[in-house]
Amino acid sequence: LMSFRDRLFALVESSPPTELDPRTLETLGETRLDVLGDAFSAHPHRVLDRASTIGFGLEYGPRTKIHLYELADRGSPAVRELGTVPLPHPVMLHDFAVTATRALFLVSPVRIDLVRALLGLGEFSRLVTYHPDAGVEVLAVPLDRPSEAKRFTVDPFFQWHFAGARDDGDAIEAFFVRHPDFQSFEGLRKTGPRSTGALVRARIEPQRARFEGERLFESGCEFPRVDPRFEGRA
Repeated sequence: LMSFRDRLFALVESSPPTELDPRTLETLGETRLDVLGDAFSAHPHRVLDRASTIGFGLEYGPRTKIHLYELADRGSPAVRELGTVPLPHPVMLHDFAVTATRALFLVSPVRIDLVRALLGLGEFSRLVTYHPDAGVEVLAVPLDRPSEAKRFTVDPFFQWHFAGARDDGDAIEAFFVRHPDFQSFEGLRKTGPRSTGALVRARIEPQRARFEGERLFESGCEFPRVDPRFEGRA
C-alpha cells in the first residue's frame, strides 16, 4: 500500500495503482495519476531529502524501458516522470533502492517471454526463465539526470527486496536480500517462501564498476526495512 496526499493506493508492478477509500477500503479503481504508464512498482521508496516518493514502471515492447517517477509531498506537479532508462531484455524487476540522489537497480537475469505472455499461453510462472550466464546488471541512475546512468555486470544472483540504500561519496551502500538463484520463485508458487535469502550489505562504485557484498547474518530473511526516519540517509 502507498499513502500519497491523503489518498491510498494498492500496488503491484504489473498494473497502474488501484485507489482505495482510506476510510472504508472500498475499491475506487485504477488510476495513472495523469502521468503514470501501464505499470507502477510494487515498492516505491521515500527520499526524505527531496520530500517525495520515487517509483518506477516497466514498459515492454521492441525495447524494454524503465520509467522513473517522482511523487512530491506537496507543490505542483504532484507527479512527474523523471526520465527513462533502456534495458537490453524484457526482465522481471520487482524492487529497487533510492538514495538522496540516485536510484539503484540490480537487474537479475530473469526474462519474460513476451510472445507467450501476449498470447496468454500459460500461467506467469511458465513465462519467466532464469539466465545465470548473463549475470546481474548493476544500474545506478541519477534522479535528476537519468540519461547519465552507469551500468555494469556482476556474477548472477536473484534479489526480491531492498532494505534501503545511501550515498557514500561516489559510492552507494545498499542493503538487500540476496538469493543464490531463482529457486525462491518456484518455492513461492508451490509451498510458500523459504529462507534462502541472506541480508547483504553491498558497496557499489558505479564509476569503477566495483561491487562488493558482505553477508550480515547467518539466518535467512526477507522483507527487511531501514527505519523510515533515515531512508536514503546514513
